[in-house]
Amino acid sequence: MTKEKLSFKKSFDVIGKEGVPRYKQSLENHDRVATGKTKNSIRYVATDNKLTFYALDHIRDLETGQTAAQVQSKNPFFAQIEAWVEGRRSRGDNVPGAKATLSMILKHGWNTTLPNRTNPNGGTKGIITDIDDLIIAQTKESLAKDTKSQILKTLKTTKPS
Repeated sequence: MTKEKLSFKKSFDVIGKEGVPRYKQSLENHDRVATGKTKNSIRYVATDNKLTFYALDHIRDLETGQTAAQVQSKNPFFAQIEAWVEGRRSRGDNVPGAKATLSMILKHGWNTTLPNRTNPNGGTKGIITDIDDLIIAQTKESLAKDTKSQILKTLKTTKPS
């Protein structure tokens, strides 16, 4: 008797291929794309029993913001702010200079100091977690169907004599 391993990779690939554009679109819809570096870092990896989405470490900061202490702990932060300001300017947004922006962020953090068009208070609630919730629900539904299907295929039934 051979043991067949349950594999969900096929379903995970479908969910991953749909999930990556959802995350990217959410960033765009919430006006959280300046240079595109964060958006373009989003990817997924699917194995037989695991689906993982990856992005740059700071992607959740777009939703939650950062305190001044968190900002001050980042070494190359000025260069990142400068790139962010230049990215915004290249889109045509009117943003203050990098030094002025940095001093405000170092003083106050950025949850309340870097507003955007859709949220004047800073961090964008739901930008990532809303997509997380959709993907989790889709995964649960898909796994339930796949598990039942794969188990039925591996079972051999016999009629009682």
